[in-house]
Amino acid sequence: FFSSRRRHTRLQGDWSSDVCSSDLVGDGTNIDKNVPIKIGDKEWIGMSGTEGGTIAIKIDGSLWGWGNGTNTPVKIGNDNDWLKCCYIDYQDSALAIKKDGSLWYIYQNNSLTKFNNNINWIDVRGQESNIFGLANDGTLWNLNTGTPSNFSFSPCKAIELGEVGTYYAIKTDGTLWAWGDNTYGQIGDGTTLAKSSPVQIGVGSTWKSISVGELYVVAIKNDGSL
Repeated sequence: FFSSRRRHTRLQGDWSSDVCSSDLVGDGTNIDKNVPIKIGDKEWIGMSGTEGGTIAIKIDGSLWGWGNGTNTPVKIGNDNDWLKCCYIDYQDSALAIKKDGSLWYIYQNNSLTKFNNNINWIDVRGQESNIFGLANDGTLWNLNTGTPSNFSFSPCKAIELGEVGTYYAIKTDGTLWAWGDNTYGQIGDGTTLAKSSPVQIGVGSTWKSISVGELYVVAIKNDGSL
């Protein structure tokens, strides 16, 4: 698992590197690192990092965070049933999903608040104040206001958000779609025109996953090609 955002990079599998922000690596120091160093033991299964901080899940299902003044991983709550997590720069907060499909908001002080809805969530992505959630039935939801609003674009199997207001989704049929800001051609449709609604990228239907940085995108197809 690999997560990349503006100003620093995270590698799951116990390794971390950071070249710009002193407390985001999580090694207990405030010294920048320009090569990967190991964080903890072989115990991490998922993570999300931005320039504000990092949130991660261990093999035992516990949730941990660091950055924003904390230079070592700190456990969040007492539960051990976390499935997915997403750090967002907006107010240095995070979102996480439990194995029962419930969605939780994590505040800067590590307090937890559950989203009160009956949606079974499988993924969530956020950037600044833009937040999207993916339900187990493939429906895509806008969570910007804190109350889920159906985005009317489904069924999807993967979502990603870019740094500058660009959004990406892979539908269950394997097609890749994008919309939003396109100043640097990051949508990938051969233009630099913004898109107010999703447009299909290419004609293929074998897309498996996608990862987004500040102004670039990488994706993997079903045959393993990058």
